[in-house]
Amino acid sequence: MTHKSPRLLGIASSPIEVPTWFRQFVSVVATASAAILYAVVLGVAIHRTLTESDPVFSETMTRAAAALSGLVGSVVTAGFARSGSGVSVHVAGIGRDLITAPIGWIKRNFFGLADTLGLPLLPEIVLWTEPDETPTGEPAQDTPSYEVDEPTVNKASLFLAVLYFGIFFVVGLTAFITSITRTQVPELLGNCAWVWLGAVISSSYSFFALNSDTAVI
Repeated sequence: MTHKSPRLLGIASSPIEVPTWFRQFVSVVATASAAILYAVVLGVAIHRTLTESDPVFSETMTRAAAALSGLVGSVVTAGFARSGSGVSVHVAGIGRDLITAPIGWIKRNFFGLADTLGLPLLPEIVLWTEPDETPTGEPAQDTPSYEVDEPTVNKASLFLAVLYFGIFFVVGLTAFITSITRTQVPELLGNCAWVWLGAVISSSYSFFALNSDTAVI
């Protein structure tokens, strides 16, 4: 029977922590690659369908297109659903646990998508002001204890989130319109069009079912 030293046991049992920046980097690369491949594969399929009488695609390309359609749509749906849990903010000053002002509804949805994509999120800042004091040094009773401004957001992350959604929506919509307006379309395009429709319905539910009273916490 062998006995391990406490130091070795501690090393073996200690969790391996992955840096946040590395996890964000891997997430961004993976999701961005999927979106680019999704746009390229479906773009080629749409172009060939419109310009060729009977385009033929390999089975591998057909499966890859279906997988990419489902992946991109799932990311969008998960991002919109994630925004319902609230967005963390950093508040300078006293009484920050009393501040429950929500971020704008549409902005909150895309901020949740940006968070799901792994984009870097800067700490939110809520501005506050202390109440005016009376000559005796006591706070005035007729003034609020603080004033809250709408939290600022990382505009770069929001822009990339909107761009990601735009690629998913525009490319998928083009594929869907092409599939229903032509009498015959390749299996690749038809499958992706219906996968896109299901993803749009799911993401729309997540987008519009968001509770407007969700607070910034």
